Amino acid sequence: MGAGRHAAQGGAPVAALGPARASRGCLARRTHPFGRRRDGKAGASPPHSAALATGGGRRIRRNGGAAHAVSRRRCRGAPACCRAGAGTATRAQRAATRRWLKVVATLVETLLLVVEVFEQEGVAYALAGGMAANLYRSEVRATEDLDLSVKIRPPQGVALADALRARGWTVTPIAKGVHQLRLTRPGYPRVDCLVAGTDFEEAAIDRALEMAVAGRRLRVLCPEDLIVLKLVAGRARDFDAAGDMINTLGDRLDSAYIRGWLEQFGVESRWQQALEEAERQRGQA
Repeated sequence: MGAGRHAAQGGAPVAALGPARASRGCLARRTHPFGRRRDGKAGASPPHSAALATGGGRRIRRNGGAAHAVSRRRCRGAPACCRAGAGTATRAQRAATRRWLKVVATLVETLLLVVEVFEQEGVAYALAGGMAANLYRSEVRATEDLDLSVKIRPPQGVALADALRARGWTVTPIAKGVHQLRLTRPGYPRVDCLVAGTDFEEAAIDRALEMAVAGRRLRVLCPEDLIVLKLVAGRARDFDAAGDMINTLGDRLDSAYIRGWLEQFGVESRWQQALEEAERQRGQA
C-alpha cells in the first residue's frame, strides 16, 4: 500500500513533507460529479460505480443506471478470455476467468466484512488504492488486495483491534514508524490500512464520497485525492492510473485543487507529467 505514503524522491513519507492546509477540497463546490452531494442527493455515477473491479462479461450499473457489460478488452490484468472474448477461449482460459472472478467476489466480501467492524466501532474510513481507482477509470485493472484510509483516534485503537481479532483478523503494523496496519485472515485477501497522520490524509477521509457497492453505501476517496496520493507516490504505475483517471473524468476533475496540494507537497511538476501520460494514453487508444 505504498501509494500516497512514499514519494518517489528518496522514498520520503508524506508526513515528512509537512502538514498541508485543508482549505481546498473536492467538496468545496456544492456538488461533486460523483457520489453523494452535500445536500444528500445522489450525484452522477462514476464509470464503474456498481462494480469495483469486475470484468469478463459481468453486467454493471453505469452512467446514470443504464446496464452495460464491462468491455472484455478494458480489463487489463484479466485472464486472456476476458479480454479476447469467451467464444475463442480455451478450457484453461475459461477456468482462469472463473478463478479471477472469484478473486473479485472475495475482495468485495472482505471489504464489507472489514467496513462493518469500522462502522460498528465508529472509525472513519474510505476505500483507497486500486479498487477505488477502478471506480474512476475507463480501464479496470485487476487487483488482489484492499487499501483503506482510516482515521483512528487514540481511544479507538485498542477497541478496534479487539473487535477485528474477535472476528478472526490478525492486526499487525506494516513497519516501525509507518502509520499502516495490515489485516490478515485465512482465506481472505490482505487489507492494508493507512492511518491518517497528516492534514491532507485526514481531510481526504472527510471528503470521501458515498457510493453504492454490492447493495451497501460505502465511503470512497474522491478522485482528486486519489490522484494526489498517486502523484505523491510517483511510481510508473501511479502515473499510469492518474493518466487514465484524467482521461476518463476530463473537466469534471478539480485540477486547481490537485495542483494546490501537489504544490504543498513540493511535487507540483508531477501534474504536468500526469497530463503528458494522459496524452500518451490517448495516442495509444
